[in-house]
Amino acid sequence: MRGDFIDKNRAVAVAWLKANIEALYYLRDKPKEAIEALKAELPDYTREELWHSIYGNPPEKLKPAPWRSRR
Repeated sequence: MRGDFIDKNRAVAVAWLKANIEALYYLRDKPKEAIEALKAELPDYTREELWHSIYGNPPEKLKPAPWRSRR
C-alpha cells in the first residue's frame, strides 16, 4: 500500500492487514479446508495444482496429500 493511502485511510489499511494475516493463518492451520475453498472458486484447477501453487510439495506426513482423498 502506498504511504499516502495509509495516511488518509488508516482504518482501511489496518483492516486489510488484519484480514491478510487471518488468511495466512488459515492457510497455515487448515490446509485441506483452504484447498477445498479454492477448488470451489477455481474449478478448472485440480486440487494438486492448487496445493502446489500454495504449499509446494506436500510434506511426507501428509502423503497421500489431502487433495487426493476427494477428487
